[in-house]
Amino acid sequence: MRKQQKDNQLEKLEALTKRATAHSLANQYIFNSSEMRKALQLGIRVANSQANVLITGESGTGKDVIVRIIHNCSTRSSQKLVKVSLSCLPQTLIEAELFGIMKGSFTGALANRKGKFEEADKGTLFLDEIGELPTEIQLKLLQVIQDREVTRLGSNISTKLDFRLITATNKDLSELLKENKFRKDLFYRLNVININLAPLRRRKEEIPQFVDLFIKKFCFREKKNLKKVSDEFLKPLTEYKFPGNVRELENIIERAVVLSENKLLIADDLPAEVLVSEETVNLPQVNGSELSLPEKMCKIEKSILLKALKKFNYHQTKAAIALGISEARLRYKIKILGIPRKKNSP
Repeated sequence: MRKQQKDNQLEKLEALTKRATAHSLANQYIFNSSEMRKALQLGIRVANSQANVLITGESGTGKDVIVRIIHNCSTRSSQKLVKVSLSCLPQTLIEAELFGIMKGSFTGALANRKGKFEEADKGTLFLDEIGELPTEIQLKLLQVIQDREVTRLGSNISTKLDFRLITATNKDLSELLKENKFRKDLFYRLNVININLAPLRRRKEEIPQFVDLFIKKFCFREKKNLKKVSDEFLKPLTEYKFPGNVRELENIIERAVVLSENKLLIADDLPAEVLVSEETVNLPQVNGSELSLPEKMCKIEKSILLKALKKFNYHQTKAAIALGISEARLRYKIKILGIPRKKNSP
């Protein structure tokens, strides 16, 4: 009886330790929006399940973070987490990489080699960008998932395996299904538990927190002592749509920390595409049927150019770079659109 109680206590302690590890990882990421909290909670809930998990969302939303949390929270946390990015592999090598090879199975196969499934035995296998998997390999992947055994290329001997499978994609698999580029039976096998990660533009309340997190990270690396950010630095970030999501924001903050010569990050530390973009430029309301379409377009163009000039204190070279046009073209536009020039502007 005492032994059983001790074992139960040890199991509870082990579970708590794993959850603490997972939350420690979560503290390196932001999960403060309702959508991301749900994603985190779902990941932790299914961690000890053996069910396949499909993580969906745009590139840069943090799919690999959720994968590591699931693995660290699971009973497999002491085993390997093996990651394969299918988009980075030539299609001709994907099969050999996943399933392994036997010596002499094809030209260049000079030795027996384990595949990623064998490497992940007793652990977790993460197949990133599953939407890139060639259709001719999808059936073999389905068989491995169903049978839990793998046969290396050039062999007729199957090896039984014990692995947890997590896949991820930034593609719309339902569209690939319609185009017959992804097998329905494989999709249903992978999509037992779906965790969808919202893009950063739908959780803008997290942007200031990510900024703070990344500033601390890169200040530590660069041995800098940046105390805070200015409102003029933060405002364009909260208005920007971030097509590259959290990864893009991290790169922007890294650049700002590296280039900043002050203890306060200011707007000049931001890249031009953030300061002047279709998201941060407020287009004017052009009303009235008395204006023709060309006249309305001129008003909008004038507003965008004026916004860019003001952002860069009428520095025409910087404004032109931000707008993606030549400085000569900008000067021409200033002239024909009648944009007033600031005194002493370059």
